[in-house]
Amino acid sequence: MYQGNLSNLTYQSIKLAYLINPQTNLKVEFEIILRNLRDEEQELKTQMVTVGVKSDLFNNYYDF
Repeated sequence: MYQGNLSNLTYQSIKLAYLINPQTNLKVEFEIILRNLRDEEQELKTQMVTVGVKSDLFNNYYDF
């Protein structure tokens, strides 16, 4: 502990989602992630783009 280089990490993300079908909660998502790691030796910049399809399938019984 307390033996490494001093580091600074910046993490930023933005996510956009569109609900296609409200009954099954089907969504399409798009996300951009920017990550910047800076320490005494180097600077590392990372960019990621993700695209996904999500659905929440569950049984809701309201017959009580």
